[in-house]
Amino acid sequence: MRRHENHATPSPVGDLSTSGVPNTMRNAALILFALAIACEAFAYWGLSTAPGRRAFDEMAGMIPVAVAVLGAFLGLGSAFAFWRS
Repeated sequence: MRRHENHATPSPVGDLSTSGVPNTMRNAALILFALAIACEAFAYWGLSTAPGRRAFDEMAGMIPVAVAVLGAFLGLGSAFAFWRS
């Protein structure tokens, strides 16, 4: 009787645990970082430039502040995703 060896057959798409998942997380981190930079640039424009202050006067000025906070969270999420990849 022939002894059956327990060899896994190779997957046609490759080993996702070492090639696909880290690249996906790294790409997600880069996308989050780009969104964080865009949010912070918008917040700077809305809070620190004369046209931005005219566009967001009185209570509408909360929009750039909220976007700045969102950008900070996206930046932290980006750092966490890049660290975990």
